[in-house]
Amino acid sequence: MWPFKAEPRGDLEQRVERLERAVRDLSADWDMTYEKFAMLLKRFQKRAKAEAESPNTEQPVRNLVSRIRGE
Repeated sequence: MWPFKAEPRGDLEQRVERLERAVRDLSADWDMTYEKFAMLLKRFQKRAKAEAESPNTEQPVRNLVSRIRGE
């Protein structure tokens, strides 16, 4: 009745399963990548906040060096 045989349907199911597996793997990879970037962003924000809150340490070092040199 149908021009298709039952065997190609098994191939189609295998292809669909392969594609579903690939999508799941891609989703897991994306989740890992997103978490890494989020962690990096938090580190950058923490570092920027610490630098903004800390006093300028460069000037005392220059003063110390100039005292040692006798300037």
